[in-house]
Amino acid sequence: ERGQPIVYEATLKSVRGVLKPVLVHAAYIHHSDGEWAAQVNAILDLSDLKKAEAKALTSEAYFKTLFHQASN
Repeated sequence: ERGQPIVYEATLKSVRGVLKPVLVHAAYIHHSDGEWAAQVNAILDLSDLKKAEAKALTSEAYFKTLFHQASN
């Protein structure tokens, strides 16, 4: 729908050739007559967030295993 921002996750390659997970936020700007005028984009590097999520999942699995072993 016109005027609604577009937000999605993607993978981009850095200038050093490293693939990085990113969040892309795009918004279109229109003139008062509805004609397209411009597009504004923001890209957020999600690398640290994805690493933290992976660590949290690993930790959760570890503690679930400990809990189940302790209850047996």
